[in-house]
Amino acid sequence: MTNLELFVKDPTQSELLNNGVAEVRDMLSESELRTLRYELETYVCEGQYSAGLERILRTYLTNLDKPEQPAVWIGGFFGSGKSHLVKMLRYLWVNYEFSDKATAQGIAKLPTEITDALRELSAAGKRFGGLHAASGTISAGASSVRLALLGIIFGSAGLPENYPLAKFVLWLKRQGTYEHVKQHIEHSGKSFENELGDLYVSPRIARALLDSDPSFAPSVAEVKPLLKNQFPDVTNSDISLADMEKAIRETLTQDGRFPCTLIVLDEVQQFIGDNPDRTLKVQEVVEVCSKKFDGRVVIVGTGQSALSGTPQLQKLQGRFRISLHLSDTDVETVIRKVVLLKKPDKVPVVRKVLSDYSGEISRQLVGTKIEPGNEDTEHDVEDYPLLPVRNRFWEHVLHAVDSGGMSGQLRNQLRIVHEAVKQNARDQVGTVIPGDFIYDQISTDLQQTNVLLPEIHSTIQKQRNGTAEGTLRSRLCALVFLIGKLPRENGADIGLRATSDALADLLVEDLKAGGAKLRTKVPEHLRELTESGVLIQVDNEYRLQTRESSAWDADYRDRFNKIINDEGRYASERADVLRVACGERIKTLKLSHGASSVGRKLDLHFSQQAPDLKSAAIPVWVRDGWSEDENAMLTDARRAGTESPVVYVFTPRRDNDELKRAIAGKHAADETLQVRGIPATPAAQEARQSIESRQTAANRSLQSVLENIFSGARVLLAGGSEYPGATLNDAVLSAAKDALTRLYPQFDIADHAKWETVAKRARSGDGGALEVVDYNGDPESHPVCAAVLRETNVGKRGSELRRHFASPPFGWAQDAVDGALLTLLVAGKIKATQDGRPVEPKQLDGTRIGTAVFRSEQTTLTGGQRIAIRKLFQEASVECKPNEELIAASQYLQMMLSLAEGAGGAPPLPEKPDTAHLRTYSEQSGNEQLLSLYNDRERLSREARDWRAAKETIRQREPRWETLNRL
Repeated sequence: MTNLELFVKDPTQSELLNNGVAEVRDMLSESELRTLRYELETYVCEGQYSAGLERILRTYLTNLDKPEQPAVWIGGFFGSGKSHLVKMLRYLWVNYEFSDKATAQGIAKLPTEITDALRELSAAGKRFGGLHAASGTISAGASSVRLALLGIIFGSAGLPENYPLAKFVLWLKRQGTYEHVKQHIEHSGKSFENELGDLYVSPRIARALLDSDPSFAPSVAEVKPLLKNQFPDVTNSDISLADMEKAIRETLTQDGRFPCTLIVLDEVQQFIGDNPDRTLKVQEVVEVCSKKFDGRVVIVGTGQSALSGTPQLQKLQGRFRISLHLSDTDVETVIRKVVLLKKPDKVPVVRKVLSDYSGEISRQLVGTKIEPGNEDTEHDVEDYPLLPVRNRFWEHVLHAVDSGGMSGQLRNQLRIVHEAVKQNARDQVGTVIPGDFIYDQISTDLQQTNVLLPEIHSTIQKQRNGTAEGTLRSRLCALVFLIGKLPRENGADIGLRATSDALADLLVEDLKAGGAKLRTKVPEHLRELTESGVLIQVDNEYRLQTRESSAWDADYRDRFNKIINDEGRYASERADVLRVACGERIKTLKLSHGASSVGRKLDLHFSQQAPDLKSAAIPVWVRDGWSEDENAMLTDARRAGTESPVVYVFTPRRDNDELKRAIAGKHAADETLQVRGIPATPAAQEARQSIESRQTAANRSLQSVLENIFSGARVLLAGGSEYPGATLNDAVLSAAKDALTRLYPQFDIADHAKWETVAKRARSGDGGALEVVDYNGDPESHPVCAAVLRETNVGKRGSELRRHFASPPFGWAQDAVDGALLTLLVAGKIKATQDGRPVEPKQLDGTRIGTAVFRSEQTTLTGGQRIAIRKLFQEASVECKPNEELIAASQYLQMMLSLAEGAGGAPPLPEKPDTAHLRTYSEQSGNEQLLSLYNDRERLSREARDWRAAKETIRQREPRWETLNRL
């Protein structure tokens, strides 16, 4: 039994009249009518095609006679069948009648839901003004969306698509002279349509008009300007939306009734592109059609994306409120129904064949992402003689070689499968379509898009010398080319390589005979092709060679071999790779220390010398099995002792040959690409892509080797404790957490989450701020405050203190240091100055703490002394709040100096008071200054009274003295 006998339709006799491409337009020639009939006969109204049709029809019927008829958007990749869907909708809508009286609805095999909806639509048409449909594509060069839409509608009504010409014909019909004018011209031996094209200059139209209506113009010469004025050319301008609406009504209204109208605009997205002005124009015309015709007009637009897919399409969502999207699943359904449909009684035959030879089928491309799976049995009988694994291979190839957005498309897949089945039809059952069949089907297109270089295609064709061996060599080269086009990037790589086994898998045709014989021939032919320079072999993979790629390959191999044979460079590159890879894995670790959540960092150390322990980061000493022995690392870790915070990481020497080849391959590819630059010719670009694929493969191999190396890494903490982990990160993180207690043994003293609150309360003058960290004793006795106080015996900036206590052995949070400083300042245990002037706690925000100088106070004041000092200031009219005595002291001394200045002068004024003691006070600071003021408070109080009185006496007597002098 041959494959031919399995199919419902004889593939050798049937033709794809449309080649899988549906053209959406209204004017049909005889050949186009034959194609339309074929499309209706073979239309697969299932899945989303059926659901889409039903939704469009039901939505329309629901919104008839309502204020708005929502427009419909159909999205789907190129060739998903959206144009085919809307074309079928257009002719089913009006139930198009062919010359033999057959109708579209009668020819198409439609589900009940669709026939019911179409029946309701027909009834609605009878109630209103009939049914009308218009369809077309807005040309990318169209200057006016409104005129383009009218052109489609005019054409559907048998009018010229040109606006002024259509308006002229409509005018003739309104006047009742259309037939007269048309016959007059045709009786003169001319075509009415041709004369219309010369409307403004045609003497025949002018004479026909005067013949039908002598009063139209005095003479033929005066008809022409009248026509130009009444029906002006709008090619370089536009019409208003109101004129567009009027033209639509005038065109479609019959006997005062407006029909139920479908308007299909195919490939709207292609027309819009990224042009916001075109988007706005489409929005406007769709809105008019949706809202101005009592729900009688529905617009159906198509595009490759969903409305949410691009910024411009998103603007259309308010107009196209009904959205449909077609997928690959529906494409496969069409192929199975149109090309691969089996006779019911032959289905068991196919199932038995696939079962009997499942061994050969199941071994196809094993190890790749498209290998056979259990899900294949769902459609394997329907897809025969195309094996599911080869169908997936074709899909990936079509996507990979797509340079113009045409991949994975119904038009290609339908045509290719049809041709394959036709060629395979007379073979015995059990003969399947080979994977390389697709090459001849798409090679012409690939050459036109420069995906397939002429030199490569010529090389493949030259192998066909008329012998079976030559044909096999050509097929092998074709498959090598196709597989070489598949992407290698992570996420897109399906794992298929042009190896001997993979090539043989794709070439097997006779399942009964199996591939044993072929699998012995393929390696022999590959060796011959390699020796003759047609192919190059990289590891187990084969690639096509060109003159240009040969030069690039020679450059690459030269660099590769130099690195492989240079142990010094390999050692250096290996160390760099291990260092970078280790850093990428470990430096991303984040440690949060204690309740105060202090962030800790790791300090990676790759030297053979022990790391410096002065750093505030956790030292991680990384060593590898290429540089030293593992036992040496273990010995060093044990000798370091249990107080050392060093984390030891040892990466084992593994996969050295693979690592060397991966490093050499990566650098050889990098250098070749850098030196040769960006090529201009297609052949050189192809060669560059080959090196880029090697670069990608080398990088992937390098990452794989590194993962294996680091999976065996050992992590220890000084003293010898080992830390296992699922990953290197996990192990290092565990060790680092324990290392923190060694690096910062005094951290717990200051570990509290509320030190920031302490700082805020102390800044406001609160002497009991330490309560929030659970302490109620004297501030200077708190362990943190005591440590900070000791460091201020010699004046230090806040930034120095922060840095000191952030380092080992403390590791304290900055808030803890700031809180302690402010608390001690409020308690009078330290003093703070900035630029030599004293500052109070409230003046010290986070920034100013860092620049202020803090020094411990040798002198302390009691609460009573501070009260007496504030009283002294108040007597002198200087405001002073508790804990702000130092700031007020400066103001007080300035005020006293001013009083002294005004209490005396040149004779006859009394001598100025002595202020030496005031200047002594000014030279003092902190509590020392305040204590001096306290001790001399009685004298200062008396002086303030005396100097104020003297100043007042001078104020009163000085004017009289000046008057006496003038007399």
